[in-house]
Amino acid sequence: MPDIGSEFAGWSDGVSTASRTDTDCVDNLSVSAAFRPLTFAITFDSLGESAVPSQTIQYSQPIAPTVPTREGYTFSGWNYDAACTSKVADAAAFTAAVTLYAGWTINTYTVTFQNWDSSVLGVSTVNYGSGATAPAAPTREGYTFSGWSQPFASVTGNVVSVATFTQNTGVLGTTAATPTSTPTPVAAVAGVTKTGETDGNIFFIYAFIFLACSGLSFITVIRRQRNLKHG
Repeated sequence: MPDIGSEFAGWSDGVSTASRTDTDCVDNLSVSAAFRPLTFAITFDSLGESAVPSQTIQYSQPIAPTVPTREGYTFSGWNYDAACTSKVADAAAFTAAVTLYAGWTINTYTVTFQNWDSSVLGVSTVNYGSGATAPAAPTREGYTFSGWSQPFASVTGNVVSVATFTQNTGVLGTTAATPTSTPTPVAAVAGVTKTGETDGNIFFIYAFIFLACSGLSFITVIRRQRNLKHG
C-alpha cells in the first residue's frame, strides 16, 4: 500500500501495473514496488482579469501562483468559491485538484478642493470610477467663480482641484472724487465782493461812494462862494 500522498509508480523489474501474476518462474523472483508523490493541478480564475497559469503541486503542498492584476482594484487573495466568501489561507496545503477564484478590493482615492489661496475647502474619499461632490462655490471680492481646475466626475487617482475665478469687468482701483470744501468767508473790503455776496451788495457800496463824493463837492462850492464875498 502506498503512503498517503503517494501513488504506485511501477515494479522494480519494469512491470507498470500494480497487480501482476507471474508464471513460468524458473527461480525465485524478488521485485519491489516503486512509489512517487501524488501530484495534481490547481487552476486559477481571476474572474475576467489578467490570466494566471495553472500550477501542478504535490500532495499537501502550498501554492505559489502569479498575483493577478485588475485596473482600479487590489488583489485580496484566493477563494474556494466564485462569490469570494471562503478565502484560502496563506499557508494552505492542497490534497486534491481544485479551482480557486481571485478576490478584489476596489481602490479608494482622495479628492481635495482648494480655494485660489490654497486654503482647503473640502476633502472627499471616493471609490475608483466614482465621482466626488464639490463644496459650495467659494467667493472672491472682485471676481466670479468659474469652476474647478481638475475634473472629478470619474476618479481614477488622487486629485487636487483648485477653484478658478474670472475677474469682473469695469473700472477697478478707482476712488470717488473728494468733495470741494466750503470756502471760508473773509472780512468785507470796500469795493471788493465777499465770497457768497450778491450783486445787490455791490450796488449799495457804489451808492455810498457816490453820495460821499457829492457831499464833498457841495462843501467845496459853498467855501468858494464865501471867499468871493469876503474878497
